[in-house]
Amino acid sequence: MNIHAEAELRSKRCNPVVGSQPEVGERELLCVGAGSHLEFPFHFPLSKTPLGAFLTMNQPSNPFAGPTAQQPAYPAQKPTGSYIGVELDQLVLQHGAVLPQVCVKTNQPATRLLKRKFHWHHPALTITILGGLLIYVILVLILRKSMEVNIPMSEEAFAKRKKWMWINVMGMILCLLAVIGSIFGMATLGRMPPEGMLAMYICLLVLSFIGLLVFAIVNGRIANVLAPKKITDMHGWFRGCHPDYLQGIKAAHGQPASPYPVR
Repeated sequence: MNIHAEAELRSKRCNPVVGSQPEVGERELLCVGAGSHLEFPFHFPLSKTPLGAFLTMNQPSNPFAGPTAQQPAYPAQKPTGSYIGVELDQLVLQHGAVLPQVCVKTNQPATRLLKRKFHWHHPALTITILGGLLIYVILVLILRKSMEVNIPMSEEAFAKRKKWMWINVMGMILCLLAVIGSIFGMATLGRMPPEGMLAMYICLLVLSFIGLLVFAIVNGRIANVLAPKKITDMHGWFRGCHPDYLQGIKAAHGQPASPYPVR
C-alpha cells in the first residue's frame, strides 16, 4: 500500500449508527468506510464498548415508545387469593382471603383472630343415607369441600361465644345423663314393670337423645361463628355476619356480588 492509499484509509471516518437487531435487546455499532473501493463493514455489540455505554446512558427515554420484547406491556397478574365480596346476606371469600380487622358479629374493632376449618357437601348427598349410614359417611368424607378462615372477633363477641358454648356443653351433659338413666331404669324394671313406667323411660330416652343431638349441633354452630352455605375449589359462601359488617365490605371493596354465583 502506498502513502496516498494509507492516508486515504486513515482519513475515513467511522460513523456510529444503530444497525439491525439480530438479537432481542442487543444493539450494534456499524462502521463503514466511505470509499467505493475500500468499504469494509464490521459489527460488534454497542453495549460492550465505552462509546456504546456512553450513548446508552445518555440516550433520552421516549415515553411514547412501545414495549420491547423483554418488557411486556401488560405484566401477568398473579392470583392473590384476596377476593372478598357480598352476595345477598352472604359473605363470599376466596380461599386464602384475609378479612379486615373488624368483628364479623359486632362490627367493632377486632382484638382476636379465630381460626376455623369449615366443611360442606351438597345437600342432595343426604339422600344416600337411605342406603345406609356407612355409605353416607363414606361419600361425605370423599366429596366434601373444606376451607380455612381466620375470623376476626372482638372481646365482647368472643366472650359471648365462650359463654354459650359452656351452656350447650352443660345441656349435652344433662341429656347424656338422662339417656344413661333411662337405659338403667329400663334394665331394672324386671319382667313385670309397673304400668306406664316402661313407656315413661322410653319417652325419656328418645327426648334425651334428641336433646343431645340438638345441643351438639347448636354448639357446633356457635363454635364456628359463621355457617357455610357453599364451598367450591375457589370460593366459600358464609352466613352469620352482622348486617353493618356486610355493608362495610360492600363499601370497601365495591363489588357486592361474586363473579361465581351460587347455583
